[in-house]
Amino acid sequence: MQLLAAESVRGLRERTATADPAHSFSMARAGKQFGTLEQLFADIWWTWGTVIMGPGVTISRNMVLVREASGDLVAIHPVMMPPAEQAKVDALGPIRHIVRLGSFHGMDDLAYVQRYQPQTWSHPGMRLAAGVTRDHAIDTGSATPIAGASVHGFTGAKHPELVLHVPRHGGVLIACDAIQNWVGVPGTSLVARVMTPFLGFKGPSVLGPAWRKAAEPAPGVTFRPQYDALASLDFKHAIGGHGPLLRDHARDHLKAEIEKIYKR
Repeated sequence: MQLLAAESVRGLRERTATADPAHSFSMARAGKQFGTLEQLFADIWWTWGTVIMGPGVTISRNMVLVREASGDLVAIHPVMMPPAEQAKVDALGPIRHIVRLGSFHGMDDLAYVQRYQPQTWSHPGMRLAAGVTRDHAIDTGSATPIAGASVHGFTGAKHPELVLHVPRHGGVLIACDAIQNWVGVPGTSLVARVMTPFLGFKGPSVLGPAWRKAAEPAPGVTFRPQYDALASLDFKHAIGGHGPLLRDHARDHLKAEIEKIYKR
């Protein structure tokens, strides 16, 4: 098994040196492993499903739920769970809104639209699944369905990505592929656990290397200004599209990762 994993790492590193990462995401399909619903704060929950990226390569994909004062729920990166877990989601309140922050997520958006008839929120440059329409186009500075939250984007991204800043509980960043936590990631296959660190997916505040490769506007043009702007916000916690909540010290970890990736 270790030899198989090592061969997979070598093969994937060779392919990703020249391939468009966006193509790999377009070929992904939903996995069959799921987590359980976990309450992070009084009004924020997290759970995860999985996505199969290739033979033997399975990683997790997150859903975050935010409950408003009205009792309405906002689902960010919807994941359709097995019936028993989805019943727990339903018990939290009515899902009135779904928000898509990343271009490479959204495989369960249609299932949520059909089940809940919510309002949908996404960047106008994101390609939506067949059967899903965009009710609200959002970008930096847009209104959101979460009271007090602000939207922050990445200028010129070939594959748009947004981050929400929620001014609750000391400040929470909710991201997709732009910020990920690869410490204690659940739902990851053996091959993926061996492979991902070699591709830059390691540590508590990963600046999505595959997404950056696909999305940066031009050679030599990076997202450093946008990441610096995020790091200047007031927050203590962060959760992205992959991995558990980074609690209490998320801002410090983000600043350190920015300096490591974008060495001055």
